[in-house]
Amino acid sequence: MINYKTLSIIFVGCFLAFQLGYALGPTSSEKTFQAVAISNLGEGKVIEFSLKSYPGTGKTLLSIENALFEKDTQESLQRARRLAEKYLGHATNTDYEFSILRENNLNGGSAGLEFALAIASNELNKKLKKEVVVSSAIDEELELIPVGGIDEKILAAIQQEKKIFIVSETQPIKYEEQLSQQIQIIRVKTLAEAIEIAFE
Repeated sequence: MINYKTLSIIFVGCFLAFQLGYALGPTSSEKTFQAVAISNLGEGKVIEFSLKSYPGTGKTLLSIENALFEKDTQESLQRARRLAEKYLGHATNTDYEFSILRENNLNGGSAGLEFALAIASNELNKKLKKEVVVSSAIDEELELIPVGGIDEKILAAIQQEKKIFIVSETQPIKYEEQLSQQIQIIRVKTLAEAIEIAFE
């Protein structure tokens, strides 16, 4: 014999579990990060970029309303995402939208490490230390690659009172001796090492 009371309790329980799961499921969020860049005048500067994340199909998007982007930035974002996921050991269906706050110019290649750290920060639910800035590209082995304009970027970080600057272990720095008296320059080999230092 069918016990309608039991069935109705089960139905209501399943409905409430579904609603609770939906409410507690993935939601959208937006975080702000900092990157160092070179202006069109060849000067270093610290700029802000935001990362919006929301449930989706794994797209990587680039907002171009408020900034000037180098042609390789979109490609660099997709690459940084792929390498961050390689480090994490899994792909994600989260959609990410990057946007540069205010009118700034950001070169994709040299911002690879910043982009990868932003994605890893979101996936691991860990914050980046505010006193740390980085500048490096990343290769397929998750090792850091030297980038251009590093002296100017380090000087910009000093002017913004940053305490730590992470670079590739093979990064040439013309005025390293003078700059290292004002900021701690840390050379690392891999993305994993950079994450260990940069995250709280």
